[in-house]
Amino acid sequence: MLTEMWDRNSRIVIVAAHPDDETIGMGGQLASLENVMLIQATDGAPRRRADWRQYARARRGELLCAASLAAIAPERCIEIGLPDQEAAYHLVELSCHLSRLFREIRPEIIFTHPYEGGHPDHDATAFAVHQAASAPIVEFTSYHRGASGGIETGCFLGPAGEVFRLSGRQKSMKQRMLDCFSTQCETLRWFHVDQERFRRAPEYDFCRPPHPGPVFYESFDWGCNFIEWQRQARRAEERIGTCLSR
Repeated sequence: MLTEMWDRNSRIVIVAAHPDDETIGMGGQLASLENVMLIQATDGAPRRRADWRQYARARRGELLCAASLAAIAPERCIEIGLPDQEAAYHLVELSCHLSRLFREIRPEIIFTHPYEGGHPDHDATAFAVHQAASAPIVEFTSYHRGASGGIETGCFLGPAGEVFRLSGRQKSMKQRMLDCFSTQCETLRWFHVDQERFRRAPEYDFCRPPHPGPVFYESFDWGCNFIEWQRQARRAEERIGTCLSR
């Protein structure tokens, strides 16, 4: 049982690609964790936006609003600050940054995204966590391409994981946290608050597609197609050893 891997006092690090991913994945759990650190790989602001600095500040404010509802202090919300949609081009930098943070924090368990081709930043974050991890990795759900080609949320590709059905209080808390992310309201309508799902992270070959056929983000201009993702992952795997050994 996954519940045997952690309790409310465990040193937990949650590594998410964007502000709101941690709430989508495990917002129902956050208020019950006493010793949790949130790490966002990106600032959530694509640089093609003329107002990206203002947008990044807005997204940071939304994260801090949601975290405060779960009694997570601002100093426990670390933003690495990579540009949204560009994390795949910083795989070595991100992996090494996380490695340094993990050595400092000494987590007992690390939560992050699965590698599913939903968003290139999600896949980049999963890659970096697997390279840098100093503790067991548990995945929360994100999103990926469904059988019809559209978005599928609330489940994993492959092994299904364990379902945590949220209580009325947990549902209410998670919804209040999601409501903090007003810039993301259109996207968040795809996600529900009745349950959360977790699994032990499998071993991945990040240079191979996560599933047959096109990945979800091939349908969008999100900074990186899958051919480019593979190129960046191979390049990072060739270069990453030196920095992780320091």
